[in-house]
Amino acid sequence: MSARDDMSNMMVINPVRIGREIMQTTSARQLHEFLQVGKDFSSWIKGRIEQYDFNEQRDYMTFEAIPQNGGKPLGGRPSIEYAITLDMAKELAMVERNAQGKQARQYFIECERRAVAPARQLSPAEMFLQNAQMMVDIEQRQLAQGEQINRVYQRVTDMADSMLMLTRPAGAESIVHIRARINAQYGLPSRIIDEVMRQSPIAPKPAGMVKHSREEALGGSYAVYWVKDVSAVFARFVGECHHATSTQATHPYISGRFKLVRPHEVGERPAVKADPTSGTQANLNY
Repeated sequence: MSARDDMSNMMVINPVRIGREIMQTTSARQLHEFLQVGKDFSSWIKGRIEQYDFNEQRDYMTFEAIPQNGGKPLGGRPSIEYAITLDMAKELAMVERNAQGKQARQYFIECERRAVAPARQLSPAEMFLQNAQMMVDIEQRQLAQGEQINRVYQRVTDMADSMLMLTRPAGAESIVHIRARINAQYGLPSRIIDEVMRQSPIAPKPAGMVKHSREEALGGSYAVYWVKDVSAVFARFVGECHHATSTQATHPYISGRFKLVRPHEVGERPAVKADPTSGTQANLNY
């Protein structure tokens, strides 16, 4: 097997839509492995993106991938993957300043040259293999989508199995209280709090459903969550955030920047007071 064939097995080139264009891309994780970088992948790619001003939807795109073994999902927390353009891949390879970086850069240049060369007509055998590979790719995407649907279904089932309570239990809080408390603690806006609570892989399970006591609610109910679970989730979330500026941060699960103030930087922001008679926070209805 030639050196180029060996590299093509390690760093697969795939067409991916980035922004408005279909571009040739490769896996940043596979490139990191080939370059033998002495740093974990997540820290390396985030550091390079910031250092060299790469932009999402121009130079790369991110997506979640479920760990698999031989095509079978292993479960657990999804990983954040980066599909990077060949221009970005060449620059990342070049700045490593080692033999692997030089070899990778030459490989990507050759891939670009072949991409613009006149296409030859495929043989029937090659067309069959190409179609077979497309079917494999489609099945893998469907498998990943099926796993995501199963997780959502399980969360809905867990909520349905919870008993409908007449009063909110001690040590639990509604999303209204969570927004106020977490905003006071970290400065996070409501939309980010809602996304972490309802859409992220680390979202806590509801403690149960509580029936509205207000007459205008017409017998509706709302979810409550254990305070300790919510606190642990946001402590982990904030710990995984990367500060882009003194007050703006990013996180792998969130698109774009958002406001984040570390607890020791909050200063004299007024705290949300608790109502000792009801166990609820003052001026909040539930």
